[in-house]
Amino acid sequence: MKKFVLLSAAALVACAGSAMAQTITVDGSRDLDNSGFSPYGAMRWIQNNPTGFGDNSPPPPCDPNSLGGNPAAVATGIEFKIPLSALGAVGSNIRIMAQLSSGGHDSISNQVIPGLPAGITSNLGEPRSVDYTTLAGNQFVTVSTTSSGTPAVIDGSVDTAYGAAKALQTNRTNFGDANQGLTTTANGSELNGIYAYVNGSDLYIVLTGNLNSDFTKLEMFIDNGSGLGFNQLTQALTLPDVDFQSLQRLQGDGVLPGLKFDAGFQASHFITFGQGGDSTYFPNIADLVGNAGSYLGSSQPGLGGVLSGGTNPDNILIDLNNSNTAGVANICLPPNGDPNISGGSEINGAYGRIADGKLYLLVTGNLQTNFNKLPLFFDVGDTDDGAGGFDAGQNVMRNDNVDIDFGGLNRMAGLTFEEDFSADYWLNYTNGGAPNHFSNAAVLRANGPRRDLNTGAIFDYGAFAGGAKSFPTPLSYDGTRLDQQTAPVPSVAALFTQFAPRTAGNSLLANYPAPAVGTAGLIQAIINNSNLFGVTGDSAEGAQDVETGLEVAISLSELGYPGSGPIKIAGAITSGGYDFWSNQVLGGLSGSSGNLGEVSAINFQTIAGRQYITVSPCRPDVDGSGFLDSDDFVYFVEQFNLGVKTADYDGSGFVDSDDFVAFVADFATPPSGC
Repeated sequence: MKKFVLLSAAALVACAGSAMAQTITVDGSRDLDNSGFSPYGAMRWIQNNPTGFGDNSPPPPCDPNSLGGNPAAVATGIEFKIPLSALGAVGSNIRIMAQLSSGGHDSISNQVIPGLPAGITSNLGEPRSVDYTTLAGNQFVTVSTTSSGTPAVIDGSVDTAYGAAKALQTNRTNFGDANQGLTTTANGSELNGIYAYVNGSDLYIVLTGNLNSDFTKLEMFIDNGSGLGFNQLTQALTLPDVDFQSLQRLQGDGVLPGLKFDAGFQASHFITFGQGGDSTYFPNIADLVGNAGSYLGSSQPGLGGVLSGGTNPDNILIDLNNSNTAGVANICLPPNGDPNISGGSEINGAYGRIADGKLYLLVTGNLQTNFNKLPLFFDVGDTDDGAGGFDAGQNVMRNDNVDIDFGGLNRMAGLTFEEDFSADYWLNYTNGGAPNHFSNAAVLRANGPRRDLNTGAIFDYGAFAGGAKSFPTPLSYDGTRLDQQTAPVPSVAALFTQFAPRTAGNSLLANYPAPAVGTAGLIQAIINNSNLFGVTGDSAEGAQDVETGLEVAISLSELGYPGSGPIKIAGAITSGGYDFWSNQVLGGLSGSSGNLGEVSAINFQTIAGRQYITVSPCRPDVDGSGFLDSDDFVYFVEQFNLGVKTADYDGSGFVDSDDFVAFVADFATPPSGC
């Protein structure tokens, strides 16, 4: 629908110019001035694909005091047969606790078994800060090693030999309620109960519920009763490396103390794994006391728990049955939308502007508060390599970029962008917890990070920021951490900072061996998760009407922007471990595309369309080519005739004659930046 208003061309252009002169506030929404104009102008792109990562739609009526299901009725989930020989010198009693965590082991959910005090709907969040002694009740169960019974069939279900549940869930899940009913895969995670007994020389355990097939992680700790385990995973402990340093992500880091268990629980062993979209799961075991760990192998549901391809001398069996739909339900979501909470992840569109020495970007939609990720990649053109030359960036993601987000950046190795896209910079955003939000950033160089020619020591930083979210205040890269490379002989293997990484790295290179200096305020980011409309699981209709989402502002100098031409931006919503990619991709897929899956297999050059968007300093360069030519005029007329907001040139929220007149005026007399 078009609204036609007759004004003079001069007045229209003046209005448009005034709107674009307005300063943007980074608050997760499309800014408007007193006249109803937005400085962002037209949308850069509109989503054409329904979401495969959950729709944050208006929730049905919900009673927060009810579990929404019956945990006691669930008889399927994750089943283990663990020979006692795998647990060392067991005592007369074994203690067990389990928790669900994000794919990167960086956020514990509210799905802990035995259950947390009733009414806890927020994720526990940062594992290094979790102290179970501060929560009512014991988050562990006890199993006598002298108990007996018939051997269970390992099939992911509770046999009669298990008897009554040792404990049941007390809270709705904040990690998604599985509703597919498939034995193989699931679209949500929950722990409904724990059943366990010892038969002869074997420990049998069933954790009833579901494990989302997006590499959400199960973390199960066992106290073998020897008294030699650890009540807290402090920084002083030397722990084995399993599942990409999962235990290191839980132990203290010098700032936070480390995961602490209930009094009376001494963790001696640890089993963790996640499941991918093809239903394969990959268990790992660690002996915390003996500092030994191994990858047990992989399997799929229905194979009797047999693991292959790993090191499993004790023949541990693990089977998974994801068919449950009867246990606890999702947490009750706010009926009118909440800027801090989302039950699904979707990208509806994007706005962008280059102004005030910054790139402003608004990716409209939602990011589920289960620590799903939204990584963004920026191609700004040839950048200064710091050595008098130019760097073209990465068309295919390398596996030796800086270490940041516990290997998350390098987990995306092999991702291939469009032929004309080479990433110079990476910025990630995630949210979850009580509420919390976090971001990571890094410079991407064609030949990998800058290093000392003699020692190979690194001179580029991995950057991080975040913590408790106080909406609408954006997180900012202005913390205190700024690692220094050793001098006079550089030897530090990985550098971390809470400042913007390119500027910090340039300072290190320029000042070395004197200390680097951090610059605050170069990056800001926040999400407004209140959208309840836009794309759904079935339709992309309404995507252009969403005006809230993830908003970032990045200094052009921090991006390495050479001063002219468009900035290309790629990205997609992913699982918490970056490894499983959704179908919510900037630039769009075909309208029927499913989730993309494993990141290393994604090659955008083989997918129809253009999987990136552009933001140009030249406003009438509406097709983002970097040139103002007849193609821009043709493109604008096409969008105008469609009546979509990519033709809302003046940012009024309507596509009308004002937009046409303002565009023609700028096209005829190009403004600064063209």
